[in-house]
Amino acid sequence: MLEYDRALAGFDRKHILDIICRENNTKILIALKDGACVGYGMMKRNIFDAARVGPLYADDSRVAEVMLRKLLETMPDAKGLAMTTINNNLMANECVRRMGIPVHDNLVRMYTKEKLVINSSRIFAQFDGDFSPL
Repeated sequence: MLEYDRALAGFDRKHILDIICRENNTKILIALKDGACVGYGMMKRNIFDAARVGPLYADDSRVAEVMLRKLLETMPDAKGLAMTTINNNLMANECVRRMGIPVHDNLVRMYTKEKLVINSSRIFAQFDGDFSPL
């Protein structure tokens, strides 16, 4: 998982991943193919008792959708879903709609100096919707 994250983010986030993996009520799912990580996702409850998904990374939209469904099954009593997707990852947004989950808010990211250009094809839910571009 750490190698997968490092390859996606472009730097080592071992320390922060260690911290968030140990938070109370955190559910973690790692997708493996032939012994190699092809995606991972985390879910925990937010302050409104809703399931908050993020990050959710996968090489393939089908893997991401299965992971999202499995994560949601671990919190059937959650009072909603909070998940930040990137609008140019059409597969991520379509996956949520296909599951019948309504989209309520659309946040616009504002830049003051330069626009961040990232490959969002493997980002199905952001690491932290308020803090990180990944």
